[in-house]
This record gives sequence, structure tokens and C-alpha cells, in this order.
Amino acid sequence: GSTFWTEGCLYPEGTIAGDGFVPTREGQIGTFFCRGHLLVHPGRGEPHLATHQEYYLGELETPLLGDMLGSEGIEGSNETTWESMRMVTGGTGAYRGARGQVLQHQFSVNSTLDGFGNPAPNFRFEFDIDLP
Repeated sequence: GSTFWTEGCLYPEGTIAGDGFVPTREGQIGTFFCRGHLLVHPGRGEPHLATHQEYYLGELETPLLGDMLGSEGIEGSNETTWESMRMVTGGTGAYRGARGQVLQHQFSVNSTLDGFGNPAPNFRFEFDIDLP
């Protein structure tokens, strides 16, 4: 399928109350990157994305020496709210060697428009990880 890439801000738990949130750098604790492939064709149902996500905690500056987690999984729905379990594939810094899972919740939309002109989603991530 077609590829895509996106990024957004990570905020502390409870920052985003619901629809209409206006993302800014104020209060940001990290940066979220997502790249993946659309799994859309006639006759195939949801989920419709295969993605890799990176969660950089702290300032995004060169050289990248901070704490980071990565995850892989299948996700996506045409519904406003959904959730998907993803595998944690590792980490750096304080998360070096991390393994586990992360539950991704899409729970509302924000004021940013995506590439199709639709409000961009807000996500909540609940990590369950083991560290060496």
C-alpha cells in the first residue's frame, strides 16, 4: 500500500481533554513520529495501517542522545475512537533494552488537518514494559 509519515507532540497524561485540542510546543515533553503503509483495497476491512512509531522524550536536537521508545503494529479505523495493542521493539537511554507492549487509544481529534483535510487524531499510549 501507499506509504505515509507524520509527527506530533507528546504531552503529559491528562493534557488533552478531547476534541478541538490545539497542539502547540508549550507543555510538550517529547516528539512522536509514525511511518507506515496503508492496507486499503476493496474487500479488506479494518485495521488499515501497518506502522512503526518512535517516541522521543525530551528535546529533539542533534545529536539525538535522549530517551526513546519504539513500537510496531497494525492499527487504524474509520471510527473516531479505537484502540490497538502494539509491540514495544526497544528503546534508548533510560529505556535501553525495553521490551513489552503499548496500548494505543485514538480518543478524539485536534485542530490540525491531516493530508485529506480531516481533523488529525489524538492518541493516548499506555506502556507496559520490562527493562533489563
